[in-house]
Amino acid sequence: MIPTPGSYQPYADVRRVNFGMSFGVVAVDAADAATASTAAAQFAASQIQQTHDRVELASAPFATLEHNIWVLDGSMSIYPEDLAGIQTGYLSEEMSNDEGVLTGQPTITFDFSTPQDSYGLTFRFDDQIPYIWPSKIKVTFFDSSGSQLFSDEYNITSTYVWVESLVQNYSRITVTFLSTAVPHRRARLIELIFGIVTRYDRKSIVSTSDQQSIDLLSESLSSAQLTVTIDNSEKLYNLVNPTGIYEYLQNGQYVNYWYTIGGQTVNAGIRYFYAAESDDSGLTASITFNDRLILLDDVVFNGGSSGAWTLQEAITAILTAAEIKTAPTFENDLESVVIRKCIPQETSAREAIRMCAQAAMCTCYVDPNDSLHFIRPVLKEIPDDPLTRDRLAEEPTVNIGDRYNAVTIKRNDSYVEDTEEESYTLSAAEEGDMSITKEVSNDLVNDMEEWAQWALPWIQRRTSFDIEYRGNPAIEMGDTMQVYDAFNVNGMALVESHDLEFNGGLSGSMTARR
Repeated sequence: MIPTPGSYQPYADVRRVNFGMSFGVVAVDAADAATASTAAAQFAASQIQQTHDRVELASAPFATLEHNIWVLDGSMSIYPEDLAGIQTGYLSEEMSNDEGVLTGQPTITFDFSTPQDSYGLTFRFDDQIPYIWPSKIKVTFFDSSGSQLFSDEYNITSTYVWVESLVQNYSRITVTFLSTAVPHRRARLIELIFGIVTRYDRKSIVSTSDQQSIDLLSESLSSAQLTVTIDNSEKLYNLVNPTGIYEYLQNGQYVNYWYTIGGQTVNAGIRYFYAAESDDSGLTASITFNDRLILLDDVVFNGGSSGAWTLQEAITAILTAAEIKTAPTFENDLESVVIRKCIPQETSAREAIRMCAQAAMCTCYVDPNDSLHFIRPVLKEIPDDPLTRDRLAEEPTVNIGDRYNAVTIKRNDSYVEDTEEESYTLSAAEEGDMSITKEVSNDLVNDMEEWAQWALPWIQRRTSFDIEYRGNPAIEMGDTMQVYDAFNVNGMALVESHDLEFNGGLSGSMTARR
């Protein structure tokens, strides 16, 4: 589940739901080219590298020992001991004085590996805690020689601020926090966007469709897709000749989007522009965004060879070849699983990742932090979300899949001459039963016997549910649902796909496998 505060109630009897997103004129390469640092002391939960990772929301309203910040209504969360996968952004160790002044003037420095141009900067402060923004900041741009290009001070009055600073060919930005809106507060920054963005919400969005899925056996690697239909009655989006902020959607721009239920915000993630079309004689425009997996179809990976490496080494090599700097996330020590290196030449990066995940006996998806997230789903005793009948739109449909009682894994090494294909078969067929075998080919499988012992139980999971329910945007792939069905079995099932539809209200559907 995506982290949410304890007061989050996705199935309240009466709920107000909002969908929000932001996109705009952004220096596409700036976030990847940036390195953030500070000479000032940081709070223990600060993660300064998250200030340019394209994620615009903190995971939750986290409580600290700042004066009068801890609202006792159940909405605040405690920082977990392990911050992996948790968005906190930058927090200074210093707190402002009685007048709200930060006497130490904590400063974040962004250094860029290549010179950048920006039409402005957009600052994203934590909007889950009231008045948590700095009241004044100073922004300075420098070129590669260290010469100052531009500098100005800005008064801040909200959690989402654009500052006008048309600067070209800069190699460094410094952001200095001078004061806070409320005394005795730390300097905070969730995200610095190197450009200007436009925000959309239910007032300007007609409908959305948000789809994501995984394959528990990693026979496919799906790209999540978000389709947003916006009100285009003023013809702001012109497909024939796009102008203004929409023109830049054609140049690899990304969208950050979120859901809000009962005042609690869930960060849904990041998607990248893929296509657009105009409907209803131009009265509406539908824009489609996909996660970064779809961008990897056009990247060819030729880094295979004979031998073995860990899953982490393999994925790092593929992402490096694709020039993706966002680090992958591995659960349950999956990073140390050993697989073979013999990825065939001219394999797309997306297919290479799929082969690696399958060989490592896991699956993956892109999580809300824009990270490739590798999981080995396991049914939990306590569900992440019990889908009781009051949360269902109708009784779940039960599906029974193909019956298999054996699996055969085949592999070859194209980097070794005159090698023959190897295979291993594991059967659960009882004596006298016909063997119905599923065959899988993957050259990267290291231990075929171990792989078959992992795969056969998944192949034999024949029961799945098609579920229509009220919708919970905090659900992630591989979560455990307790499905209340017509047979009163009410057992646990793993989420394989999840679709959310927003049209002023929210509804959801999912496929879960038992």
